[in-house]
Amino acid sequence: MLKKLSLIIVLVLIGGLLIYKGVGVKKNPAASTTVPTVTQEEKNITVEQPTSDTSVASPILLKGSARVFESVVSIALTDDNGIVLFEGTAIANAPDVGQFGPFEKEIAFNTNAAGGTLTVYQASAKDGSRIDVVTIPLKFK
Repeated sequence: MLKKLSLIIVLVLIGGLLIYKGVGVKKNPAASTTVPTVTQEEKNITVEQPTSDTSVASPILLKGSARVFESVVSIALTDDNGIVLFEGTAIANAPDVGQFGPFEKEIAFNTNAAGGTLTVYQASAKDGSRIDVVTIPLKFK
């Protein structure tokens, strides 16, 4: 009797482990209720909004997360002719040093150009060069 009970316990534990690990369980990807977020990212910067080739008007709402030096995220918006329409920074609200934190910035601009490029990056602490660069082509309304 004790052997049968021990065997049943072992089988239940193994079955529970297999279910926990997802072995033999087929998931229907179409049944997922979460909508994937389109992001553009580099090693330490992720931009969620706006996405590439989006039609935008002023002001643009930039959203993302970053793990950057002193939490400073650098931003530049240029038109198709290379004219700088906006330069500035946003602060990533990281819970601690070395962790990602969300950032948000409203970018106002004025142009007659048909499009441009939003560049989000980290200015190198060593020499000020652009690192972790995320480049997002945009269409202007």
